[in-house]
Amino acid sequence: MKTLISFFCAFLLLGCTQTLVKFKAKLSRDFYGVDYYSNERMIVAFIPTLHINREDYFAKIKSDVDSLRSAGYVIFYEGIKTDLDIPEQEKEILQKKFRRIMGFHLTQYLDSTNADLKKFRVKGLIEQTNANTGIRENVDYNADYDLKTLIEKFEKSKGIVRLNECDLATKLGEKYKCSKVIKEQWDYLAVTLRDAFLAEQILKSNYKRIAVVFGEDHRYSVANALKKVDSTFEYIPSWKVKKLTF
Repeated sequence: MKTLISFFCAFLLLGCTQTLVKFKAKLSRDFYGVDYYSNERMIVAFIPTLHINREDYFAKIKSDVDSLRSAGYVIFYEGIKTDLDIPEQEKEILQKKFRRIMGFHLTQYLDSTNADLKKFRVKGLIEQTNANTGIRENVDYNADYDLKTLIEKFEKSKGIVRLNECDLATKLGEKYKCSKVIKEQWDYLAVTLRDAFLAEQILKSNYKRIAVVFGEDHRYSVANALKKVDSTFEYIPSWKVKKLTF
């Protein structure tokens, strides 16, 4: 099953006035912290990722993933599933609806065929993959939507995404200029819906220790999504985690 890591947290960093130097600096930060949350029934470790960075940054994430796995954590990871068993024409419409909401065609960031994401091809930086972050697809749990369900959920709440003549005529991969991104819709599709789904997957599982590998843009919103379903979830300092037993 083909999945695409959702690189939304970086997409809006590069505005019209954003210099390449500042943009590269934001993408290549090499520090992050693992956050822990618990409801006294389970522990959730959250590893926030920047999806384009240096090789050593991803090596550090892989080290943390491997360490948490060794400590008994089950890994939940990000990645919208796009390899769907549906007609190609339907896939194309779903991608174009996604593009109308988000402003870009959903592919890997460094896909050379995607003109919308050309700005992310920065020399010296590579993109996140399951391999360089220690994700094992045959063992770990993809806790993200497939593209069809994600669009359906969006339309159920916000209304049908109407494609105009420009949307239909602009091929996937070509530079998209048909509409402006509406931030509220962007946030709802990219963050709100997917956080709620992730929280649901976590809380319905029987695992006592879960490590979540998701984009930095979800770092605090996932915690809020957990608390919305179970108000007993609270932030746990790393020193205290070692003392928790379930």
